[in-house]
Amino acid sequence: FNFEENRAKSLEVFLETENKKNPVRLKGDDISKAVEMYNSKKNSARNIVVYLMCVTLGMERSEIHNMKWENFDSDFKHINLYGRKIELNSMLKRYLQLFQKEQGRKKGSLFVALYNGKYKKVTESTINDVFNEFKKVEEYGDVYSPKFLKNCLILSMFYDGYSIEDIIYVTNIDMKNLAKYITTEMIVERRKGTMNWSKLYDGILCE
Repeated sequence: FNFEENRAKSLEVFLETENKKNPVRLKGDDISKAVEMYNSKKNSARNIVVYLMCVTLGMERSEIHNMKWENFDSDFKHINLYGRKIELNSMLKRYLQLFQKEQGRKKGSLFVALYNGKYKKVTESTINDVFNEFKKVEEYGDVYSPKFLKNCLILSMFYDGYSIEDIIYVTNIDMKNLAKYITTEMIVERRKGTMNWSKLYDGILCE
């Protein structure tokens, strides 16, 4: 971790996204509004699955594009991602079940379209179209993208009390890059409780 920089400098680095967009801590209302927006349009289940993959798992465009049904267990309890078995939240699980029911498929690429009677994986532009819907919503403009949502997820998980280990496990961010998003001052500000020295050196310090 590089925690030498002051808070202002660290936050300058934190601004680095696809177009230097400023990540924010997302709340339940933000997620609800996005889901509501997608539910009013075509391909709602598919689009909500894409959105939730970004905002809850930190997945980026290429990862979403290459996702297969085989990455999930049969009841959508877990996803195998980055070589890790990650438990899914109930909202994503629900929309995955709905999407699978609509598509009627349990194998192969997750996101496909019917061409000449055969299912083929969609192009990445289809994934882009999911986020282009946000451009039509005045309060969002063109700020939303998979990369932006991943950065927001890291910030939101930290401030909602998740451990550094959980953040790394879910988002697959490298430890050396985590300091771009979570500064030492942010960690100190969040820390509560007393030190439990009994965990260290087999508890010999507290005997």
